[in-house]
Amino acid sequence: HLKTQWINAVFEAGVLCASAAQASHEMAKSACGRCHDISARNKGPTYPAMAARSKNDEQAALKAIYDPKAEHPKVKAKEDDVKAIVKWMLTQAK
Repeated sequence: HLKTQWINAVFEAGVLCASAAQASHEMAKSACGRCHDISARNKGPTYPAMAARSKNDEQAALKAIYDPKAEHPKVKAKEDDVKAIVKWMLTQAK
């Protein structure tokens, strides 16, 4: 019985993680998809290219997005959503 509970807990945690990753990808497509894509360069670089450029550093990526001197346009998405997107983006580094 305890073993079954443990297996269920591990499974549920995996589902939640997968859901969070998918949600971040969907948020990225919604909030950033006009200029960025997972594989094709558009107006802006791909997510893997941005992850590599920021050297997989969340703070560096956020600075590139929010720095008023940067080329990035003003972000309309909520800060928490942007952070979730950046965390997801960093998983896309090749």
